[in-house]
Amino acid sequence: HLRLVLEQSVPESAAQKVAGWAMAAMGATDREDWRFEVAALRPTLRPLQGAPGEDAAWTRLGQVLRRCGGGPQDVLVLVMNQHLVAGSEASRGLADAHGLAVSETGMHEAAMRPLRREFPRPVPPFVLLGLEPLAKAPSALAVGVVGHELGHALGLPHTASPANMMGPPRSNCVPGWSEEQRRALLR
Repeated sequence: HLRLVLEQSVPESAAQKVAGWAMAAMGATDREDWRFEVAALRPTLRPLQGAPGEDAAWTRLGQVLRRCGGGPQDVLVLVMNQHLVAGSEASRGLADAHGLAVSETGMHEAAMRPLRREFPRPVPPFVLLGLEPLAKAPSALAVGVVGHELGHALGLPHTASPANMMGPPRSNCVPGWSEEQRRALLR
């Protein structure tokens, strides 16, 4: 179940675009494969700039996650116009990032420690997407990025294969997960 939360400045039409990218990435042929819901909450968020614990934008993001709630089968997809401030501490090592995923199973313990101070426990799986960079990207890249980040939120790690959606950055981000990855998601 994907729960889309649009930041206040993001147009309503973005929900359909993001849902379309997600469906294409996961190989979903119709809406019955995955449930999509657009949350009524339209929070005001700022792009992330500093490290967790040092930037009020992370705290605000944690507050929004608490308000969005969601069940154990939910992945929250927060859509902002810009999700990171280019060249900032938050974007270090993510120069080409169009999205960011966080989940208890998809992050290293050291990376989770500062997030636990800001977010509810357990940290709900969520994806933070920057609509402007995704909308400017070729469609295949947008599909690959959304699917890649959803994979992380669902607990999938990177793979060494550039021919896999969970492949290394700047890979082909081929839509669809391997059979092994699908089995892992069903466990």
